[in-house]
Parts: sequence; C-alpha cells; structure tokens
Amino acid sequence: MRKLTFVRVCMLRITIITFALILGTHSWAGVVDVAGDQWQGRFLGTYGQFLVADEMSIQDILQPENQVKFVAGSRDFFHFASLDPKIHGSSRHIWARFQFANSGNHSKTIYFDADGFRYRQTDMFVNGELRGTLRLGESHNHRSIPLTIPADTQITVHFKIQPKLEIIFALRYWDTLSEYLVTRHQRDLEFSIVLAIIFMSLFFNIMLFLAYSDRTSLSYLFYLVGFAFWAISVWRVTDGLWGENDGIGVSAGVMALFATLYSMYFLSLSRFKIIFRLSQLTCIMTVLGTVYTMFYPLKGFDFLQTIVLFCSPFLLACGVFVAIRDRTAYALIYCVGYGTMIVSVLLNVLYNFNVLDYPVLKRAMLYGTSLENLFMLAAMAQKILVTEREREHSYRQLAKVFYPHQLEQMKQGAVLESTMPVGIEQACVLAFDVIGSSRADSEFFAENWEEFMSQCRIMMTDDYDRKTLRSSAYLIKEMGDVFLCSVGFPFREVGNNQSSSALDLALKFMSLFNEIMNKDPYQRPFNCSIGIAKGKVKGYFSKAGAIRHDLWGPAVVLATRYEAMRKLIFDREGVPLSNILTIQQDVYEELPPEEQARFRVINLEDRNYRVRDDSKARFLAFRNDFDTKHKLLDSSA
Repeated sequence: MRKLTFVRVCMLRITIITFALILGTHSWAGVVDVAGDQWQGRFLGTYGQFLVADEMSIQDILQPENQVKFVAGSRDFFHFASLDPKIHGSSRHIWARFQFANSGNHSKTIYFDADGFRYRQTDMFVNGELRGTLRLGESHNHRSIPLTIPADTQITVHFKIQPKLEIIFALRYWDTLSEYLVTRHQRDLEFSIVLAIIFMSLFFNIMLFLAYSDRTSLSYLFYLVGFAFWAISVWRVTDGLWGENDGIGVSAGVMALFATLYSMYFLSLSRFKIIFRLSQLTCIMTVLGTVYTMFYPLKGFDFLQTIVLFCSPFLLACGVFVAIRDRTAYALIYCVGYGTMIVSVLLNVLYNFNVLDYPVLKRAMLYGTSLENLFMLAAMAQKILVTEREREHSYRQLAKVFYPHQLEQMKQGAVLESTMPVGIEQACVLAFDVIGSSRADSEFFAENWEEFMSQCRIMMTDDYDRKTLRSSAYLIKEMGDVFLCSVGFPFREVGNNQSSSALDLALKFMSLFNEIMNKDPYQRPFNCSIGIAKGKVKGYFSKAGAIRHDLWGPAVVLATRYEAMRKLIFDREGVPLSNILTIQQDVYEELPPEEQARFRVINLEDRNYRVRDDSKARFLAFRNDFDTKHKLLDSSA
C-alpha cells in the first residue's frame, strides 16, 4: 500500500513538472505545490498570470481563446497602473490565474493573505466554480481566505478583481490560520509604531505652535496630518474612507505641499531670492497636482510623483546649502532626515514605475518618512534650543536698555509702544548739572562720572515694582554731565508726597556726587547743581528712528530753569561756590515744615528776579549746606 502511494506521489509530481514545462513556454508561469512549507509567506506574482479585460463571466474566461491571452507575471506583485491607465474604469476587470497542487498524502487548507484583496470586489473561482466573494468594506484585521486542496490534486484558481484604484495585486498564503494571524499582528504592530511616531510628532508640534504660533510648526503640523491620512490609506486600514478615490495621491500631495512650506520657513529661504521663487513655484505645482489627483487619481498621482522627483532633491540641496553657509547643527540634521525620506520616496517611485522589483519597497516611503519624522523632531528641537539661547542673549542685552516689565510684556507679544505709560500727568522733575566741568581733566572726570551715573541709575530703580509700576525715579535723558529724571510719572512715586520723594532723591545724588567725584583730596573739588520743579509732563514714544520713551512738558523746562538760577544766586546773593539745590515754590510749599526750615527763601519780587518761563513764581528756595568737608575745600579754592 505504501509503495502504491509512493508511486502515485511520484507520478503526480512528474505530471506537474511536465505540465509546467510544456505550458510554461506558452501562458502558464508555474505550479505552486503546497505540500511543503517553502511557499508559505512568499509573494506568488511570478507564478501567476493576468489578463485585463472587459466584463466577462468565468465561462468566457475558461474558453481557450481567452486562456491564451493571459500574460505570465514577471514580478512578485502585479502592478497595472503603468500598463493600462484605463484599468480604474468600472467596466474593466483584472483576472489573475494560479495553479496550486498538493502532492501530499492528506488534504491541506491554506489561508490567503487578505491584504491583497482589498478592492471594490474580488471573486474567487476554483476549477471554474465560485468559492467566495469579497467586497469593499468587508475586510477587517483578522480576516483570511481559506482554500482546501485535496491530496494528490492540482487545481486552477481564478481571481476576478474589480479594482477601486489600488492596482497592486499581492498574493501569498499561510499553512495555518495562527501563522497568518501572527503575520497580521506583526503588520499591525508596524502600523501602530508608525502611528505612534505620527501622533507623538503631532502632539509635539501642537505644543510648539501654541507656544510660538509660528508658520514653521504650523506647516509641519499640516504635513503630519497629511502623513497620517497617507499612512492609513497606504495601509488600507479603512477601505472606502475616500469613496472612489483611495486618498493616497491626495494625502501625498498635501504632504509634499506642506513639506515644501516647512522647509521654506525652517531654513529661512526667503533670504535667497532665486531659491525662494523656485520653492514657491514648487508649491504651486504641488497644489495643481493635488487638485488634479482629486478628480483623476491615477494620472494625478503619476504627475505628483514627477513633481516629487524634482522637489525632493531640490529641498535637500537647499538644506545642504544652508547647513554649509550658516554652519548650523539643525540644518545638518534636517539634511539627514530629508535625505532619508528622499531615498525612501525615490525607491517607492522607482518601484511604482516598475524600475525596481523588491516587494519591501512597497512601504519604503512609509518607513522612510517615519524615520525622517524623528530626524525632523530632533532638528526642530535643536533649532528651538539655538533660538532660545539667542533669545535669552537678546533679552539679557535688552535688559540693559529696557525695564523688566517691558521685557515681560514684549515676551508675551506686546509692542514696545504699549509697555510704558503715555499721556499727561503731574510729576516732579530733577535737573542735574556739574558746575565748571569744562575745566576738569577729561579722562579723570569721565571715569568717575560713569561710576557716579551707574550708581544714580541704581538709586532711580530702588523700590522698582514691575507689577504696580512704582519706582524711585525715571531717567528721562542723560547728556554729558547733565541728566534729567522724574518722580511720579511714568512710574508712581514710592511715598505719598512727590515733592518729598524728589527732595530725598536729590540729597542722595549730592551725597553720592561728593563721595565719587571728590574722593581725591588733592584734586580740585567739583560742585553740582540740582533744580526741582513740579508740573505737567507728557509721556510719549518717538515716531521715527530708534523708538524710545520720552517725557516733555512744563515741569521738564522749569526744572532746567531753576537749576540755572544757581548762577544768579552765586553772583548776587553772596553765596560761595558750592553744591546747591534750588526748588520751585510749588515744591517748597508741599514739603514738611522741618524740611522747609533747611532752605533759604528768596522773594523774587523784592529782588526783582525772574525765573524764565515761570511768571507766576513769587519766590524760590535753595540750600547749599550739604557737606562740611566740601565747604572747607571750596573755601580754600
């Protein structure tokens, strides 16, 4: 009995081989023997035949005149897009024919990989009999197509395919359902990893956009959205999502458009006029190709692939150019990431045009784009790091010019002109001048003066509060050995009495002046003069040139006028040369009595004096009793 079985097996195998050799020279590509496991998981395109035809029944296909029209497969996948662009029409079908044999002693059930059957409709015929029909929307992750082949039997299987748009027919089988499910699980795991990368990048870019609201992160955000739709279209997770359009071309066009926009903003290509114009032209062509793909998916997709073949190397060249020119790490990482994607896109396009024949290249763009995504995240992170370092450096430098509350508001997007109070308010203005500075040693004076002014600026910002905008004073301007400052506006005074606050600050200035400018006992002493006036001032920002905040108004003018009165006091009142503080009548009247007692009052009408620009003034007050040591030095001069 065993001998008889062995003879039957040998005869069957000889018959199969002879049959294949005879018909192989005509239309049959080969017979797949499922008795062993050597064919499990392999793509069987080269062992099948195909025919593109109008609507026919299985009986018509089985006629000899139609059987001889089948063309032997030359690659692992059947790809019909470039062979007959009209194949997506509903009146034409693809017929695929395979020969399967079982030379074993027992019947065997194999499980076809359902990934190759996601079309509008697929009918499977075994020896001319319909064994099953698969329709779009019936597929799910764990679906398989079983086929039982009796022992010592050879069968002919025909697949009638009514394509949607995806015209890559991939056929392979598994010996057991569990092995098929394991393969499906691995494929789902790959897809999950890709989706995880996409959504991680989406979250990262959403955070970037919320933080910076810039066009770079927004462009990459839309690129990732296109990538996500392209991935689910390529993986065919949701068949029928796009209706009659498989969505691959449209989503790929969206990816190409926003990848170009992202590159333009990320690399700052607007700096280079010609490159920027070429990038804009690429965007326009991509938009046209994407719209065309919406209505003519196959032809439009081929048009988009042609654009991509130009666009990808062009953007990579831009990245290399910027990396070499600017010597930035983020541009170099961009080049590596984009280079990875370009290689994967090129391999995928060459596969689609039947130039390369490796099944793994079917998903080359998916894997390459996922890897590129990781590189781009690293590039954006590096650029953010560089940008933040530059930003912090800029803020540190600006902190030397602007107040902290101004920097905070500008960091939050406020314009410079809104960071300081403007309008008309009441304030006390101090005018400071050095007496006889023109006779001083310029080098010695300049060095000490800068030290003095540095300490004065610190005094003015004493008790500065960025929330309530309070401060000891506000420096209006500095000109050589003269400076003006205000108390009460634009910063509110720290105390409750503007005049008292202004007087306290003036006394501090004089004490500091003696300490720094007259620290050398053998040096001819310097004297200073301060005038204080109260009145209206107007805060405003300059309209042209370097924009800065400034104050002007009657109080500013009068402060300089009262400071200038020290000449009259020295010449006509018999007051020796000394540090002198001259204040306006309005300021004097607001001082406490104990402070008023320290001043000498001059009745302007009795002396027939006049303060320029202050016709209403009846008197002024001054004091020069500030430093005994200094007065001794003056008397010896």
